[in-house]
Amino acid sequence: MRIPRALRALCFLCALPAWSAPAAPDPAAEYAARAGKLSGGKDARAWLVLADFAEKHLLLDSRQEALRKALEIDPQNKPAHARLEEVKLGSDWLSVDEADAREIAEQEAKKLVFHGSRWMPPKEAEAQREADRREAGWPVQVRLDTPRLKIYSGQSLAFTRKLAAALEHEIDAYQQLYGKVWKLEPKPKPFRVCLYSDYETFRREGTRLNGSAPPELAPAFYHGPTKTLQVGSRIDPADGTLDQHLVLSCALHEMVHAMDDQLAHLLGPSMPIWVAEGRAEHFRLALVGRHLFPGAVRIPRADGLRAQLSEGLPSLSLPSFLAMDQASFCTGNVPRNYALAFALVHFLFHAEGGKRAAGFQRFLAGLPGKRAVSDFEGAVGSLSALEADFKRYAQEQLIPAGHP
Repeated sequence: MRIPRALRALCFLCALPAWSAPAAPDPAAEYAARAGKLSGGKDARAWLVLADFAEKHLLLDSRQEALRKALEIDPQNKPAHARLEEVKLGSDWLSVDEADAREIAEQEAKKLVFHGSRWMPPKEAEAQREADRREAGWPVQVRLDTPRLKIYSGQSLAFTRKLAAALEHEIDAYQQLYGKVWKLEPKPKPFRVCLYSDYETFRREGTRLNGSAPPELAPAFYHGPTKTLQVGSRIDPADGTLDQHLVLSCALHEMVHAMDDQLAHLLGPSMPIWVAEGRAEHFRLALVGRHLFPGAVRIPRADGLRAQLSEGLPSLSLPSFLAMDQASFCTGNVPRNYALAFALVHFLFHAEGGKRAAGFQRFLAGLPGKRAVSDFEGAVGSLSALEADFKRYAQEQLIPAGHP
């Protein structure tokens, strides 16, 4: 019997193996393959390019490795040192912390005192300190001025500089991430920051400004009426020293609110609470040293975020969460709400190569006029499909994320 041509073609197609979309490239595998090809070579620039690739894909340990490989080939490579936050003093390359310590020791040996933006004789510095104390209402020890910050500090100059560096990186990251979403001021007024010498002074000033003490868990808050970022000092119970990472990361969280406040004329009286707090957590948990890598996940061991996600995801209703107002968000299980807000923002910006980022930015650009759940769905996609993808992403990518 002769088989018709169309049926023969159909039989042929049925015999072919089932087609499936190619797997998405694994950045870690690609890095390893490219690093293997460069191993033993003498091309420092190629390692810098590979460091760019690693940073883009948030492979931060691999980024460090690639930069160090570049320096093995070319020990004086300035771009590699700069990206490792190292500076040259004399013939030595030092970390920024080491360079600060050496500079401070040398200047103090000359009996000079730093205040504002320069070293000066003690009498001149003390006169300026007194003026700052009268203005601030508490015992300011150091003032540090940058083009975008004015910091009144009760802490050491070294830690005040570290805070300034982290906040400067954050301002750059905010402008890069949101500059195309909202019209940012090209040269905003410097942000005012108060960094207190101890937690009790922070609580006392917080009570004076707000009428009630700030929350126990977070040693920072942004005070809108005075346009001031208030930062306390918390001691690490393990060794009795300043918990620098906790203080810096909480300051980064509140600095997002300070920058949002400058856009109040665009955003209206308030944005959806999950957007505001999720974006602030997105930056808080991306701090590595003095630098911010948006999308990185650096969750301290003491942070309960993983546990909150594990417990909160199974019962999450995305439409209900998106519709939550500030009163609902800030009552009940507040840490869980913060964890879910962070995870959702991270998912929208970074999941599957950031394919939802443009839609999320369209939603943000529509604030304050378009803030309903239906507006979010119109910009980002179907909530039913989104909820399943989000839960899977948080379970697979965020809960297992590594410690700093």
